[in-house]
Amino acid sequence: MADRDGTTPLHTACCRLDMHMTELCIKYQIEVNVLDTRKRSALHRLVSRPATSKKQWYDDRWALDTFKTIFGSLIENGIDIHLKDENGNTALDLAKLSEDEIASFRS
Repeated sequence: MADRDGTTPLHTACCRLDMHMTELCIKYQIEVNVLDTRKRSALHRLVSRPATSKKQWYDDRWALDTFKTIFGSLIENGIDIHLKDENGNTALDLAKLSEDEIASFRS
């Protein structure tokens, strides 16, 4: 159920901060640890979504709350936080690289 780049509906939902679609993917048991062709999980896609500057998180409280909900759902459903992408980065590494508010998020 992935496209030619290995992107699943769960990858897309996380990248778009689509909480409803994320919940549907998990409900219908889409494997949360599937990697795309760049070896990125849904969690990698969540933390590296476009325009996630610290200022934007503060300006858009909805986005941060939605991020936290999706992050928590992925954790609860067994996402492996230690998976590394093709460059050897975990999702936390990517968050740190972007100097993002999400790098300091604690569940």
